[in-house]
Amino acid sequence: PDMVAQFDQALRTAKGGVLLHCTVAWRASHLYTAWLYRYGGLSLEEAVEHGRAINLGQLPLEGFLDEQLIISVGEQP
Repeated sequence: PDMVAQFDQALRTAKGGVLLHCTVAWRASHLYTAWLYRYGGLSLEEAVEHGRAINLGQLPLEGFLDEQLIISVGEQP
């Protein structure tokens, strides 16, 4: 959460464009997806859709299980 907040601050105070990158775009795409959801006004589904378009890839757990997961956020009954 702190990294997403720091990224938001960087975007808000930048005097021009911001380049977000990493070696294979997984960290960058996960950070950007989290930012879109937390600060960008998108639903989680919309944010993930945008993230997948920029190489979000699978969640690590999806890779271990070799299947796409649908994860509900919130308390379990």
